[in-house]
Amino acid sequence: MFAQTIRVVLRSLIALCRRISRQSVHSLNHTTSHRGEAQGCSVHHIEHYSRIQALLIGIDRYRSVDLEALEGAVADTSSVRDYLHEQLHVSLDQIAILHNEKATRMAIIQQLHAFRARRTLRGGDPILIYFAGHGAISKAETTSDRPISMILPYDVDAVKDVDNEIDGFRGAISTRTLDDILGGLAADESIGDNITVIFDCCNSPVHWLPCEDDCATYGISSSLWAACMKIFGLVNPVPTQDSDSSRPYVLLSACGEDESAFEEGGRGGFTGALLRVLRQFGVEYVTYHDIVEYLPSLPRQTPRCEGLHVDRFIFQTRVPVISGSAFRVFAHGDHRYMINAGRLHGISTGARFSIHSSRYDTDADDSEQPLSTLQAMEVGDFSTVLSPAPDAMVSDPSLPPLCFAFQISPGSDQRKLRLHVKGDVDSPLHNLAIQGMARAGLLVDSCSSPTHADLSLCEGNHGIEYLVCSSKIKAYGLNRLCSTSPPDELHIGRVLRAAHHFFWYLHLCPTERSLRRFVGADVHKLKRTGCTANHPKTAVSTGDCNEVHMTADNITDYGMTLQSRLDIPLHVWVFYFDRSDLSIVELYRPPIRGDHRNPPLLPRGTLSIDGFGPGRGQAFTSYLRPDQDVDVGLFKIFMSTEPLDLSDVAQNSPFEGKNTRGIHLKEQEYERTWDVITIDVVQLRPETSTVPAGDASSNHLLPSLQDDCVRETGGHGSGRGD
Repeated sequence: MFAQTIRVVLRSLIALCRRISRQSVHSLNHTTSHRGEAQGCSVHHIEHYSRIQALLIGIDRYRSVDLEALEGAVADTSSVRDYLHEQLHVSLDQIAILHNEKATRMAIIQQLHAFRARRTLRGGDPILIYFAGHGAISKAETTSDRPISMILPYDVDAVKDVDNEIDGFRGAISTRTLDDILGGLAADESIGDNITVIFDCCNSPVHWLPCEDDCATYGISSSLWAACMKIFGLVNPVPTQDSDSSRPYVLLSACGEDESAFEEGGRGGFTGALLRVLRQFGVEYVTYHDIVEYLPSLPRQTPRCEGLHVDRFIFQTRVPVISGSAFRVFAHGDHRYMINAGRLHGISTGARFSIHSSRYDTDADDSEQPLSTLQAMEVGDFSTVLSPAPDAMVSDPSLPPLCFAFQISPGSDQRKLRLHVKGDVDSPLHNLAIQGMARAGLLVDSCSSPTHADLSLCEGNHGIEYLVCSSKIKAYGLNRLCSTSPPDELHIGRVLRAAHHFFWYLHLCPTERSLRRFVGADVHKLKRTGCTANHPKTAVSTGDCNEVHMTADNITDYGMTLQSRLDIPLHVWVFYFDRSDLSIVELYRPPIRGDHRNPPLLPRGTLSIDGFGPGRGQAFTSYLRPDQDVDVGLFKIFMSTEPLDLSDVAQNSPFEGKNTRGIHLKEQEYERTWDVITIDVVQLRPETSTVPAGDASSNHLLPSLQDDCVRETGGHGSGRGD
């Protein structure tokens, strides 16, 4: 009966909170609508309706005298509102705005939760949250601490140190709070994860001072609110995301860690540049990754992009379809152009490129002619100079400011796939192999013996078999790939194309190997401490032989640690090459930064790849297919002093309907565990000022009783949980 009464009370409380939220949103949007009508913007005349739901926050003036007044935050929110309304045709009653004293901590959090109460919001509709004002980031107490970004609401309080310098802020809104609230929105199928957050604020380092009501909802703690939602099936709460790359929303930030966001001419430099890029390139075929790439260089600022869905088109849930590696083309003199790709990407002198206005497959006419055809003239490790090909069919070689190069033919010295085919050269299998090469557009070196080949083809009982040629790999008992393919040119061509890509990057090495002896790599088994992070437990690398043995149970978690002894920073990508199915798994990529000035492996620093923390890749497990007793693969770590884009290296196995990975990326998980906190209560009559004689004082009573509780339950006695 008591439980039923509690359920009724909670239902009433939730309903009341939702009614309050609707009234608050209606009142706020009513004010916004009047402002729009005063400017002559009527929603009835909008020709193209947009489903974007927005919350725009701008704070120029703060309650605290310790925070310097800004000039352009409020103006920037107006510019964003105008862009949404005029360019994307968003109705003004879908845009909530909080300025200055209205942008308190509670008001901002209430408006975030109020997205649930928006009557025009449907599942999958884009949600935009924009903030312009002061911001900060937590100081790391240890090297393993994850920095916590914060935005400062109007009523934040500055906390000073003994030198009267600002040391922290009480009442800031952290990304932990956002992760909690927006993670709940994203997990709600009636709302969805099409959420974009934009911060135009500084990341000045301070100590993080969490609020007692952090993540508070209408005065109710977030844990109680989430419990209420879960009890009544209103929300499917998700655990707080501890990794920037695993956030269920996209976060665009004006600057990197320990950097400042600057104003120029009374406006934020980042917001102005962002709006110019959006107006110039549109949003239909531009991803979040593209936005950061297209932004101009901002002095002393490094914009960054984080989250699970950075590869989506902006404000959409669609992921672009990419037909091949596309490199942005830059002018490099008279009718000469440059792309930021070179030998590292498989380009060699004489390679030909087709130039197009978009890097993605769109609904445009497939018969559309390319803008031009260019040829690689000068090839370096990281860049290539292109010139119009002599037989190009385009008379005007000038190109638009934004265009992309797709390689359509290899160069003269490009490494070819070394292939051995069993049987006579006139056999049907040889003819099928030749047809498959032609279909895949490959130039292949034919080997008379498998000794020097990358791959060998033979006819088997269940189709075409692909045999391993490396004596080192065969010594472990791996003699053939995990599957066969039908004996036709389509399937053979698919496997050969994947094999060419696989062996190109497998064998790719620089002429001078000057970095590897200064960087150490260790593979670790990981242990999980309660419901917190993975931590290194046991090193499984075997010294100088660069070989690791992994337990293939698909349960044991593994991670990797890189340790640099160099005095310069390095850009790093890490992949796993599966020798049994030709797949390449991306284990680590650098976080997306505006101009890539933030290499992840710092001078004499450590980079942990374990799935926990900002830009720390993913943990992984090992497994064997049912018909395997051993599998052999290879970790490959690309290191560079220059930024490099290796996003096209990873590939799936060419074999359909099969388990395609001998290594599984590990999702962020939490152990199922529980604990208790017991707080003893001593109740005294009002006229009694002391504990009765003969009893211990309350200060001594609490520990003794809690010690008994610890002995009985095995829990941890404490008066306050962290």
